[in-house]
Amino acid sequence: MFLSAANYTFKFPHRLSVMNPPPGFHALTSGLHQDALVFADGDPEKLVENCLEFVPAPQKAELKLYLAKMLESKTPAELKGILNREKRDIGFGSKGASAFFSIALEKLSAN
Repeated sequence: MFLSAANYTFKFPHRLSVMNPPPGFHALTSGLHQDALVFADGDPEKLVENCLEFVPAPQKAELKLYLAKMLESKTPAELKGILNREKRDIGFGSKGASAFFSIALEKLSAN
């Protein structure tokens, strides 16, 4: 199965599915701790940048694939459910979860 998003095409690893997040996803969401909004000063892009600092460099490519697949195949409500199942200190609504993942994919693609 091939995945096209933005300006890149990747072969999606068979062991990776939207309902089986990679370790990088858990690392990304671990940045959603109680002080994250204070550190980001209310800026969603800064929040994502801070969360991406928790993701080890070797896990970023797989995380990018995972996020692209999720954004391509899931509704905003489903994205909210996936993110909130991580049980972090910060919860998101549908639009917020979609924006969080979109910004994260954008930042990962820029590197």
